[in-house]
Amino acid sequence: MPTAAMTPAYEFFSVAVPRMEAKKFKTIVKVLGFECVPQKKSGMDKAIEDIQAGRIKTMASIDEFVDSL
Repeated sequence: MPTAAMTPAYEFFSVAVPRMEAKKFKTIVKVLGFECVPQKKSGMDKAIEDIQAGRIKTMASIDEFVDSL
């Protein structure tokens, strides 16, 4: 039975890697024997990105919305 002294202590890091280098980075992490777990975005984070990117429309009324469909 493993004890606390035998169990390695882990620290978690957050690293920003350019998309072009992500595959290489994941390969290096695996070769070193570690695990690479991408951070999942929450719905709120996705909504904020949509607002910042201008992918939303504002409507004055429900009738304007229905007419736009």
